[in-house]
Amino acid sequence: MTMKKIVIIVLSAFVIFFMAACNAPSKAEVFSEEKFLEDITPNLVCLNSCVHEMFGAEVDFNEDSYLAAYESESAYADGMGDIALLFKPGEESKYVDYFIDPTCSDYYPVTNFKTNAEVRDYLRKYLSDEVIDKWFSNDFLEYEGQLYLIRGSRGYGAMKCDLESLKYVEEKDDKQYVTVDFKLFDTFDHTETLEFSKVNDVWIMTDEVVPPIKETIENSDKEVSEETIIPPKMEDYSGSYVDRQGTAEIYNNLDLTYLEDESYQATIGLYRLTELEGVAKVDGETLSFKDDGMQVKGTIIIKDNMAVLTITESGFEYINQGDVFEFSEKL
Repeated sequence: MTMKKIVIIVLSAFVIFFMAACNAPSKAEVFSEEKFLEDITPNLVCLNSCVHEMFGAEVDFNEDSYLAAYESESAYADGMGDIALLFKPGEESKYVDYFIDPTCSDYYPVTNFKTNAEVRDYLRKYLSDEVIDKWFSNDFLEYEGQLYLIRGSRGYGAMKCDLESLKYVEEKDDKQYVTVDFKLFDTFDHTETLEFSKVNDVWIMTDEVVPPIKETIENSDKEVSEETIIPPKMEDYSGSYVDRQGTAEIYNNLDLTYLEDESYQATIGLYRLTELEGVAKVDGETLSFKDDGMQVKGTIIIKDNMAVLTITESGFEYINQGDVFEFSEKL
């Protein structure tokens, strides 16, 4: 074998070895908590959109909204029937032969989605189906090729996810866990633990653990410095709280009458939905409300002459767990 052939063989072997070394898998990337929190920020933004019941939809609330009408009252089927048509407010006289939605829900055109399936596909980029199902239900209407966001008479946007409170907790069984605070009217309400899993090399939020009500109240108390001494104080929340929805008329009302045993007789009128009656007991800085007849439970927070009712349990078909009703004025 000539010297030239030997040199060529040696060089070829070197090149093959060099290329193999370059293509060899590198050591596993070291996990960075800071980078992980940065990577899952879009997931939290998506979750917050679900908390606001927007689900990533782009809507101009300053544009015209629509009302709904049904073929008849029987077709309405307590809100479960098919909508016959949408029309602009003020045009009710044109549709006297129809049954107009008694809840007076508003329907806003969505500009970035055309179907509920498109909304769900968007949410799947950040959340698992199990998490999506906790939030996403009958929030949109598909009508004549257009998607509409539905807004009822209750309050929206009172609760929000505080992205700045995001904290890394631990890794367990190949899953990562974080905590994030939720605020009600910019005041701490509770902390949730969120679970993330790698799916097709992308972080997906796969679980959301909401603490029990009592634990939420205890966590809220922890925000007060141990050095701060607050004298015990029993506030009287008696009175009428109302929601006018930007008009001169009263749509929803909450009436509280003190019963002298750290509880209140509570009557809650929800426009075109129902009236709840029960007892609201003082529970720390909140009131725990219960209507045995309607099988509805909730917490009432009163601050600055405003009241917020959050439903925690419901046996009534048209009121769901997590629904929030705001009463922005005290009479």
